[in-house]
Amino acid sequence: MNLLYRFGRCESGATAIEYGLIVTFIGLAITVSASQTSDTLEALYVRIVGIITAAI
Repeated sequence: MNLLYRFGRCESGATAIEYGLIVTFIGLAITVSASQTSDTLEALYVRIVGIITAAI
């Protein structure tokens, strides 16, 4: 019983887990925003190529 009580009160690993979750969410946000930026840039390049092709 004493072991379970000490385990429940121990917070030494909680900070590491919190930092790990923060890093995970930041990485996820970077991945999503990079994907959206990539799609936008691709559409822009396709549009530019269409304009240049039409001008030739």
